[in-house]
Amino acid sequence: MQTIPYHRKKVTSLARLSSGGSDLLFVDERNDQLQLRNVIVGHSIFSRLGLKNAEMRGCKLRHNVFSHCYLREARFTDVDFTGSVFENCNLERAKFWSCSLRYTSFRGCLLNVDEILGSLPFEPNLRLQVLRQLRTNVAELGQKDLSEKLLLKEIETDRQEMSNIVFGASSYYKERYSRWSRLKTLTRLIRHYLNDLVWGYGLRISRLLATGAIIVFLGALVIWGFHLGFVLPQDGMRIVLSFGDSLYVSAMTFLVAGNADVVPATVASRTFCALETLAGLVFLGFFVAALYRKIAR
Repeated sequence: MQTIPYHRKKVTSLARLSSGGSDLLFVDERNDQLQLRNVIVGHSIFSRLGLKNAEMRGCKLRHNVFSHCYLREARFTDVDFTGSVFENCNLERAKFWSCSLRYTSFRGCLLNVDEILGSLPFEPNLRLQVLRQLRTNVAELGQKDLSEKLLLKEIETDRQEMSNIVFGASSYYKERYSRWSRLKTLTRLIRHYLNDLVWGYGLRISRLLATGAIIVFLGALVIWGFHLGFVLPQDGMRIVLSFGDSLYVSAMTFLVAGNADVVPATVASRTFCALETLAGLVFLGFFVAALYRKIAR
């Protein structure tokens, strides 16, 4: 947002603010019990204000900059913050009820994230922008758990937006995106679902472990059900594996790239073991990445 420099703003006071105005500068003022009703202020700067417990209702505060403001426990009801920027503000325990946060950004702010999530834009593309701003903000403050929570919401919103594009949810999407664009978006959407299914985007190690267990189990079913050929390495005698033996062979092939108890004896068994070993290496890469993410927190 392009803002007019401080020296070109009209300096005024919140105490004298009645109906509103534009290109104003509110600076170095404290009013902990401020109450604003239905005022309209745009393209203005609110700087170094102490507004703890302030209450704003039905206001339109569009395209403003709030810098180093103390807004702890403030209450915003039906306030339109479209296009506004919050920089280094304290918004802890602030309440946002039915507010508009379209194109709003937060930088270095202490936030009541759960309250803000209740006022996110309805449109997925606009909601995605605000979620990214929120996640960047909390990540800069070192709030890792909150950052992961917002990342999951961001991913969920991104999937919703891609679904709207693929299926042409409204005339907006039908006119904006061609069939080729929808096809490319469909491939991205499929990758999203696979990432979530296989390892929860690296945020859920339990899901990755479950995926590994399923692969081992399905491998055992293939070995046992198709009677893949294995022989004993000592004398080359071909053996028939029970399901329990097949489960053991599948696990060893997946986790340690084979075992010394039996060796594949046919093209089919060798091919299968090679594929399962490759799957195990990919699994190991995902596991190390997910584990590092957890440790880095």
